[in-house]
Amino acid sequence: MGDPLSAVASCFSIVSLSFQLFQSVQSISAFIKSINDAPAEIQRLAQTLHKLSALLQGVHRILERQESMPQMPLPEDAIGFFLEDCKVRVGSLEQLIDEFKVAPQDSAVKRASRKFKAGMKSKEIAELESQIHRAITGLDVALTLNNTMIQ
Repeated sequence: MGDPLSAVASCFSIVSLSFQLFQSVQSISAFIKSINDAPAEIQRLAQTLHKLSALLQGVHRILERQESMPQMPLPEDAIGFFLEDCKVRVGSLEQLIDEFKVAPQDSAVKRASRKFKAGMKSKEIAELESQIHRAITGLDVALTLNNTMIQ
């Protein structure tokens, strides 16, 4: 068992990262919900982000509980690894989405251009969704492993 301060720092770091990631996912999800007649790949992405959001809430709850109990083992390193992986994937998604955000004052031509660009990026969106899905699977496995250690 590591020293108590490193255990608390490790848990706090992971809890903080899960919360930041949750906020990013919520922001992206809100933007996706605002899209009228979203294409199928965007709808699938929204479902994947919903799964990630639920999993992040679970990570947050479990690790807060783990942090509050002095004799608990350190969280699995894999949780932090997969959270970082999710952060990178979600960050890429945020950058992609920023390209498509339309300001209210934008002209109809500019809006149509962005819609066209979004269609051209459908493969990139599908690839990001697939990467996020793999990170979710890894995070779920790491969290399950962590749960077996603390029971």
